[in-house]
Formats: sequence, structure tokens, C-alpha cells
Amino acid sequence: MEINGRETCWGWYISVYDTTAVDTPSKAIDRKEFERQHLIANWEAGLGGLDWIDTLVNEDKGQCLGGDGYPLRYRVVAHDFFEAMKLNQLAGKSKEVIGEDYLMPENWRGAIKLDIAKIGLVDPNNILLITAFDLS
Repeated sequence: MEINGRETCWGWYISVYDTTAVDTPSKAIDRKEFERQHLIANWEAGLGGLDWIDTLVNEDKGQCLGGDGYPLRYRVVAHDFFEAMKLNQLAGKSKEVIGEDYLMPENWRGAIKLDIAKIGLVDPNNILLITAFDLS
């Protein structure tokens, strides 16, 4: 079964990076160092956890860079991300998921981790990189 052109999964692990200072991906060789420098937010979300970014892409406010869920990658202007965050859209709408040894309640979102100091330094016109890993 597909939702928004993707095979359904259990949910998503979403990370947001301010990559404005990164000229090319090759400059970000060490993943831990890249995350230390650029990660501004991350969280887990249920099946509908990418609805907010799909909406931005459909409104030409974001760009899907592709991927296979390990991860999917997007680019979004910071002020559009902050607006979605302010409107509490990051969890999306999800149905309850019951597996053999887990339960994800309807509209579930794990704790969102925000780096307030870094977020305060983000220019609203910066381009953010969003990665979404399939939790299946």
C-alpha cells in the first residue's frame, strides 16, 4: 500500500539541519561532527509524520531530493519549517499501528529535541536539509 507515493512504514525518524555554511556534501565527511555542527531538531513520528513536508513540496515551498527511506531527503526554507513547527504540524495525522511487539498510538510523535541556541542563529531565509529515515 502507498501513501503520498511511498510505501507505508511504521513511522519516521526526522532530523533537521541548517546546512547554509556547508559548501558541498564532501565537506561534511564525519557524520557525528556534521550533526554536532548543523543539527537543529529531531524527532520520531508516525505514518503521517511527513505530511507537513509533503504539503510544503506540493506548494513549491520545499524540494524532495529523493531517497529510499534510508533516508529520504528534502530542502526547505527555514521560515517555512518554523511556521510548520509553530502550527504543531510536525507529527502529521497517523492511524494507530499495532505490531507484534509495539504500538504506535494515533497521531503519535516522539519527543522533539530542539537545539534552541542553534535555532536562534538560523536566518529565516537559510535552506534547511531534512532527512527522514523509515522506522520499519
